[in-house]
Amino acid sequence: MKNFIFICIACLLNSCLGKPEFSNTPLITFKSITLLEPPPRNGLSYGDSMIIAVEFEDGDGDLGTSASDTSIKAFKIVALRKIQNSFTVVRFVDENFTLGGNFDRLSNVPDSPIKGEIQYRGKFEYVLGGTTPLLKKGDIVKFQIQITDRAKNKSNIVESNEVVLGKY
Repeated sequence: MKNFIFICIACLLNSCLGKPEFSNTPLITFKSITLLEPPPRNGLSYGDSMIIAVEFEDGDGDLGTSASDTSIKAFKIVALRKIQNSFTVVRFVDENFTLGGNFDRLSNVPDSPIKGEIQYRGKFEYVLGGTTPLLKKGDIVKFQIQITDRAKNKSNIVESNEVVLGKY
């Protein structure tokens, strides 16, 4: 009899809780940024490898893209460099260059809420603008992160912690 009562209570609680209700516009929270020592090329380091992690929730689960979908940049990252105690956006020589990219679909169940963590892993090279580096070892940077779902809903923008480039 005790087991039956427990099972009924568990079923009642489960039916009351049901699916979480999230907005169909993704919501993200910054989790972490880690700079790793990159493998050297010709004995020299040309940048940092980084991992940026964000937590997300999405009401209809349409995050991520397929390999054939080039109309969306699912994970967008903007670099900000600290100059005299304020941050400014790093404008790359190639105006079309942006950090980030796409990630695989996170769910194949339509209209199903999802929650979890996404990590962007990439090499962040010191980028040259003409003969002057736009970013170099010792620069203090942080990043703005935004994700876009397949319906082209853009999440809120979050900022990473500050990091110092070229610690290695």
